[in-house]
Amino acid sequence: MEQIEKNKTKKGTKTLIKIVLLVLIIITFIIIFKFSGQDAEQSTSLSRGLTMYIINLAEKSKIFLQSNFFDSSLQVEHILRKMAHFTIYMILGILVMSFINLFRFKKGEKIAITILAGLGYAAFDELHQSFVPGRTALLTDVMIDTIGVTIGCLIVLVIISLIRKKRK
Repeated sequence: MEQIEKNKTKKGTKTLIKIVLLVLIIITFIIIFKFSGQDAEQSTSLSRGLTMYIINLAEKSKIFLQSNFFDSSLQVEHILRKMAHFTIYMILGILVMSFINLFRFKKGEKIAITILAGLGYAAFDELHQSFVPGRTALLTDVMIDTIGVTIGCLIVLVIISLIRKKRK
């Protein structure tokens, strides 16, 4: 009887985790969609504001002043935009892999599902962006996004591996 109760509690906890992860995945999809839905002026304004903040912060803290890292604020802005792509999709990869890991798939299938889901959404996102005034779809962004998802997936696999080793 006690074992049945433990199994019910474990199943309930796993269901709750699935729901929370699914909600976080949907929220991440919405965030990505909203950023891609910004017209060129809005997107540039946000990127430039963040770029200038980082450059000012770096100048105040004397970071990178010995190199030509800040030759152009446009270079910094470009790097920040690509880092934003990578980062949000890495988070998506972590969430999707964590979610998929709660189901009974082989490891290779889990990886493939996660990466294909990220690639699919990245392609959809770039297609969506192509309809926004002043914005374009870039294959390089899809590639950066997919690399981010892949790294997120690998992070989850490493953490799972470390947890399993610790339990032994």
